[in-house]
Amino acid sequence: MRLRPLADARSDALALWDSARVRTPFTHPVFVEALGQVFGHRAVALLGDGVGVVGVEKRRGPVRALALTPGATYTSPVLASWPREADTVRQSTGLDTLAVALAASVEQATLALPPSWPDARPFAWNGWALQTRYTALVDLAADPLSRWSHGTRQPAERHAEAFDVREGADQIPLAARFQVDSLARKSVRLGATADTLNTLGRGMHGLGLARAFGAYRDGVCEAAALIAVDGTEATYWIAGSTPGPAMAVLFRHAMPTLHRGGIHTLDLGGANVPGVAQFKRQLGGVLTPVVTARWIGPRWLRALNAIRS
Repeated sequence: MRLRPLADARSDALALWDSARVRTPFTHPVFVEALGQVFGHRAVALLGDGVGVVGVEKRRGPVRALALTPGATYTSPVLASWPREADTVRQSTGLDTLAVALAASVEQATLALPPSWPDARPFAWNGWALQTRYTALVDLAADPLSRWSHGTRQPAERHAEAFDVREGADQIPLAARFQVDSLARKSVRLGATADTLNTLGRGMHGLGLARAFGAYRDGVCEAAALIAVDGTEATYWIAGSTPGPAMAVLFRHAMPTLHRGGIHTLDLGGANVPGVAQFKRQLGGVLTPVVTARWIGPRWLRALNAIRS
């Protein structure tokens, strides 16, 4: 296993992603190539037998890092199938090989594992540090609207007829602008412009891995959301709204629509900030842990990271 430019491994990476049972939309090689282009980083791949990582490499001086990128919610390995428990305990899986090979290829690496990832021990057992964060998951098959808080459901129902909820690619630039403006109001740096998010969103939508919704009142869009989808899972990705009931009205329409399209689980995309976590709880989200696995190789880099922390 060796890290190489994604351009040189594109066909193998696509073949693995197409056959994988463990993957996310954010690891599709075409999407990762787009990430590299818009952020000015090299797209790379580390591929083995039924296992691989596709991501972007950042360089700063002597440090090469496979790093988290603002446009991707999850950056995780792609697996043809999940390894057997007995092989995991014996540390004889493709994930063990990948963890060792990736650590030998870069000075730093960060992998954000999705909530469907069942076992992060192969990383811990190979010297990676694990950190637990949280997201909120909605079971779309279990009448999610009935689990909304009264304070969210009542305004959505009261104002629903005043809104026209539309779906299509033309909602993507609106979602991107809402996202950037919302974070700017909170003085949060995203590291991406609305144009960048629009480019990434359109790329994902073009791959059939996203659905975009907008909620309009009197012809004016008051909320828009781009939701990444793959198989039976979806992730609330790029979105925002004006103050008021618009986003709740959008979700009131989008949740049953996604379920009719075969989506069983909606990941509301993080519950690590109190106000955000409260909103997602009100939408029926169930708190769920997610794991970030991090490798820092050189001792001097570990010391520098500890000082910064």
